[in-house]
Amino acid sequence: ELVNLAMKTYVEEYQFKEGETMLPTVYHVLYPSLNLETGEALSDEEKAEAKKKAEALKASVTSLDDLKAKADEAGANKEAAEAAEYTVSLGQMVKPFEEWCFAEHKIGDIDVVETIYGYHVIYFVGQKEADDEQKYQIATKAMQKEMNDAVEAGGYEAEIK
Repeated sequence: ELVNLAMKTYVEEYQFKEGETMLPTVYHVLYPSLNLETGEALSDEEKAEAKKKAEALKASVTSLDDLKAKADEAGANKEAAEAAEYTVSLGQMVKPFEEWCFAEHKIGDIDVVETIYGYHVIYFVGQKEADDEQKYQIATKAMQKEMNDAVEAGGYEAEIK
C-alpha cells in the first residue's frame, strides 16, 4: 500500500517537461506477413506480395482522406488486416513502429515500416495532447526511469534490519 501511495503522489506531482505531453498521431494500414489468427508466418511469396501492396499504397496516396479511402477498400478486399489512427505513447507499439512515430516528421510524411506483424503504411497526422491515461503513463515511466537510474548509479541504498 505504501508503494502505491508513493507512486500516486509522484505521478500527481510530476512536472511535465515542455513538449513531453505532445504525442505523435499516425494513421496506419497493416499488410500482414503472418496469419494474425494463428501467428504462423506467411510464405515468402505472400510476404513479398504484402510488401509490394504496401509500397504501392504508399506511392499512390495523395492525402490522409485518400489513404483512408484506399485502406477501406483494401480492408474490404481482405488485403489489409487493419487500418486505424493512433496517438502513440512510448512503449505502446512494437519498436520499429514506435521509432518511426517518434522520429522527426512533418504532417503528411508517409512510409512503409516492417514489423513482426507485417508491413505498415504509416502516415504522420500530427501531434495531440496526451489524455489523462497517457499522462499517467508518461509520469509512471519517468518515475521508473528515475528509480532505475538511482539504483544503477548506487544512489539508492536499502537499509536491511
